Amino acid sequence: MNKLSLGKVYFGTQHARMYMAINLININCVTGMSCLIRKDCIDRVGGLKTFGRYIAEDYYLANEIAKQGLKLQVAPTPAQQNSGNYSISTWTDRMIRWCKLRMRLSPLAYIEPLQESFSSAILAGIVTNYLFEWNALVVAACHILLWFISDYLMLRITQGGPLPFSKFEFAVAWLVRELSSFYVYFKAFTGPSTVTWRGKEYRLGSGTRVEGLYSSSSSLSTTPSLVVESSSSISSSSNSILPVIG
Repeated sequence: MNKLSLGKVYFGTQHARMYMAINLININCVTGMSCLIRKDCIDRVGGLKTFGRYIAEDYYLANEIAKQGLKLQVAPTPAQQNSGNYSISTWTDRMIRWCKLRMRLSPLAYIEPLQESFSSAILAGIVTNYLFEWNALVVAACHILLWFISDYLMLRITQGGPLPFSKFEFAVAWLVRELSSFYVYFKAFTGPSTVTWRGKEYRLGSGTRVEGLYSSSSSLSTTPSLVVESSSSISSSSNSILPVIG
């Protein structure tokens, strides 16, 4: 499996599905690595430096834009991304970091595993077996197959043409992404309250304020330089913002 195909499958299936769904129901959302916002809108709230202390700066930036009465829309043209060279473990660490931060921003992150194809297939099998006495295994298998086909078609649409890898590579990358999601959730839920960003480790303490800043070659910093606000500290206007971390 091509390492880059894993990232492409993730952003073109699970990530794209979530964003297109929330855009359909007019919920504001933003991904920091691929968004365009008018400079004067940012200047009204003090410029980008205002968000420099947040690791989830895209979430808070979207929140401030919403307060101005503006909406963020998903563009019809996919954003091209040069991911560079990275390993599967690097990609997994990134997913764990995103999940940890989403848990700091919204309690809905704790039920995210239920939206995955395999977990929803199990639930569908159990429910249909109870209500209609259908074979749970058959229902679950059909559910996963339809999900797989839908994801492939959606990736073709977001790619805007043929995929840069074979159908077999897509199938392998899709399975790795779907199955690894449970490992990601488990590590995020049970792991330490730390996130690693650009070679430095940030510890998220109670109250969501950073208690320390590390690097592999330095001791604990005495000056916290990162803040992740809790969902309770966000105004009610942010209820229409989906916290997705870049």
